[in-house]
Amino acid sequence: MITNKFSKISFFETVDNKHFFGDYFNRLVQMNPRVKFDCTCKNIGEILTSKTKWGLDKNAIIHDLTKKETFIAKNAKIKKIKDNLIWLEKVSYPFKINTDQILFIEDILYARIVYINNEWYLKEFLMEPKKLNYERI
Repeated sequence: MITNKFSKISFFETVDNKHFFGDYFNRLVQMNPRVKFDCTCKNIGEILTSKTKWGLDKNAIIHDLTKKETFIAKNAKIKKIKDNLIWLEKVSYPFKINTDQILFIEDILYARIVYINNEWYLKEFLMEPKKLNYERI
């Protein structure tokens, strides 16, 4: 549920219009003026790099990302870069970087990856590895 406060002394109102067809998310899309989002993320990896504070998924479920959680993390040495794919040591699959640019990451030796829901996600690139084996996200 998305709420809006019109002035300092007013109360929060839910942004919704039941006259439109469909579930809550469909009604939000049909409203005029439309609700505008700061960014759109396709997966957990994009959420990690966008530093998003809250999100609305495809089922119109709101996720509060301000509460930090602890996840297993590690540094991995960069093995190979080709097009926009990066291979890391001891990870069996490459990471795709969403860019149209040619990647030149020769100076950066490590990538910081985070383990969420049985999968590794790229968080950042590092010149020197971090000593912690976890991340608070």
